[in-house]
Amino acid sequence: MPRSISVAIIVLLMCSGIPLAAQVTAPCLDRPPEDRPYNRDHLLDMVKSQTPHRAEYLIRTCGVNSPLSSQLESDLRQAGADANVIAAVREVAPKPVVVEKPKPSPEGQTAQGQVRENPKEGLKYVFIPPGTFRMGCSPGDNGCSMVEKPAHEVRISKGFWMEQTDVTVEAYKRYVSAAGGSMPKPPFTNRGWKEKSVPVTMVSWNDAHGYCGWAGMRLPTEAEWEYAARARSTHQVYGDLDAIAWYSENASGRPHKVAQKLPNAFRLHDMLGNVWQWTADWYEDYTETADVDPQGPQAGDSRVLRGGSCYNNSSIVRASLRGRNAPTGSSFFLGFRCAGEIGGP
Repeated sequence: MPRSISVAIIVLLMCSGIPLAAQVTAPCLDRPPEDRPYNRDHLLDMVKSQTPHRAEYLIRTCGVNSPLSSQLESDLRQAGADANVIAAVREVAPKPVVVEKPKPSPEGQTAQGQVRENPKEGLKYVFIPPGTFRMGCSPGDNGCSMVEKPAHEVRISKGFWMEQTDVTVEAYKRYVSAAGGSMPKPPFTNRGWKEKSVPVTMVSWNDAHGYCGWAGMRLPTEAEWEYAARARSTHQVYGDLDAIAWYSENASGRPHKVAQKLPNAFRLHDMLGNVWQWTADWYEDYTETADVDPQGPQAGDSRVLRGGSCYNNSSIVRASLRGRNAPTGSSFFLGFRCAGEIGGP
């Protein structure tokens, strides 16, 4: 390269205000494009360890996959971010999810986000429209485990109704009273089941299956659950985590009342965090094969859990996160919600 061109390039770099060393290399450039953006935790760690100029460069070069909430902005400033770093995050970060009011639908069709109450439970359901999505590890999510891979295309061919919140203690009490059963042993976080508006926990898959059947519904398939949770978002979370979920950093070690956090674009609350949720499927590993309305294997030894809980940290509570448990197992951090068909008002 001619010396005059080299000098010109150096001058341009110096005029940019970003140190030359910062512009020469960025660790993320060695990774595939979908794995380059920083998640919340990695972003804060990077800002703490780099100069503001270097941090700004890395943010603009690598990207960020967490929306810039007021809480994240405050955390970034505490980590040493200056105004330029904040501006860079604001520019490249995904925009927060905006929950729109249900749009009118053609006559005879149900509108996305329409809400109906199941009188048997006293809980509300939201209509989830059909659609296609990428199931599994989100683009740019470096925290995925092998059970979340490979990502694969799934089509949900028919709309369905999903409970707007987890099943509450109050609703479960209604079930055991009608069915002649008894409440499970209360967890230490809700002694005597005094809190009625928190998710019911300590229920096995068999218990959840029985409840949903009593309510005229069923447990959602794993594919339905993730499709509904994402609500057409391709990010690892569907909004700023502090705004949408109870997790280890904001929950104070216990589940909270349902619907206290912002819903997703389908108007569902608490799809991430608070308590894990049972799904209908037996567990199996993913394949790359595209699928339509997958139901999971016909048999197995463990059922799929989704969503994470208030005891998991931000690197765990993600839309693609998968867990599993024996259908007879139960826990103080494990609940459920139902799905299916529900009649008109």
